[in-house]
Amino acid sequence: MLVSSIRLLSSIAAADILFEVLYYSNNILSKALPDLGPYVSLGITIVNFFMTAAPIFLIDVRPLLVPPLRLS
Repeated sequence: MLVSSIRLLSSIAAADILFEVLYYSNNILSKALPDLGPYVSLGITIVNFFMTAAPIFLIDVRPLLVPPLRLS
């Protein structure tokens, strides 16, 4: 009970739900859209990849790694 409450209050439950939706999206979309289901699922996967990979190149980590050089 305590672990379930902690998972609900944290983002772990949301990540689990998102993973399950993405995992079963091909089956769900194939039933809803028999002809376009796999293509829509592939489009979702491609968008997910670019939205995840973009911050890797856009966020500059170097300023976080270099300590500030204040002499005063």
